[in-house]
Amino acid sequence: MDPERRCLDLSMKRQKINFLLLGMSLILVGCAVLPKVYVSPDFKGQDLKRIGILGFEGPATYGEYVTDIFTAELLKRLGGDYEIVGKNLLITALKVEGIERGDIKRLGKTLSLDAIVVGSIGEYGYHREGKSGVSLGWAWDDVDKKGVIIAQEGSSELPAVALSVQLLDVESSKILFSASYAKRMGYGYSVGKLVEEMVERIAKSFKEVIEENR
Repeated sequence: MDPERRCLDLSMKRQKINFLLLGMSLILVGCAVLPKVYVSPDFKGQDLKRIGILGFEGPATYGEYVTDIFTAELLKRLGGDYEIVGKNLLITALKVEGIERGDIKRLGKTLSLDAIVVGSIGEYGYHREGKSGVSLGWAWDDVDKKGVIIAQEGSSELPAVALSVQLLDVESSKILFSASYAKRMGYGYSVGKLVEEMVERIAKSFKEVIEENR
């Protein structure tokens, strides 16, 4: 085999191996990450029948979107045994009653809530991976029996989301449950799909904790 062609073949093989390793690492990172959950000792024996969702703090449209998805997920998982009060009713009470967002006790009393869920968005968007620009190289064309130039983009945008959720006792404002979740995924994922999967995992952890501490 021609020495130049041998070098090109080895180079192409190394590139393929690097791409496979990168893909495997992205898959493993995406699958391995789970929410970091904290459960207060005070949670034991809590009788939470009516839970309000105050919403996620963050950019307006993102906050509303995540809040709506989280509310729907809690209704699906807890709706049969618990009463979930949506953010619209809580926001109305804040405006009508003149209650401050931080006054959890008054808000809970006004709406007869046992606990209130609050959340925040730390990251929401796409993370640029790699250097910008293109990478040029050579490959052998078996049909025309000659070397050809190949170009490949050197960077990509991958979805990245960070969410935090807390369940607050309305009497003491103590944190009964907390879950923080930061995750980045590889190719083929959108931010919306990533948010849905993360919210589903947080809600599942939330349900498990409630059932274990009843």
